[in-house]
Amino acid sequence: MTAGCILPSPCEVQEKILAKIIFFRTLKLWYKRQSDILVMLFAIVK
Repeated sequence: MTAGCILPSPCEVQEKILAKIIFFRTLKLWYKRQSDILVMLFAIVK
C-alpha cells in the first residue's frame, strides 16, 4: 500500500483549505452586511 492511498494528495488538501477560506470569508462578509442592516433598522426605529 502506498501513502497516497491513505493520505489525501497535497493538491486535494490545498483545495479543501482554499474552499474553507473562501467559505469563511463569504460568511464574514454576509454577517457584516447583516449587522449593517440591523444598525440601519435600529436607526430607523429610533
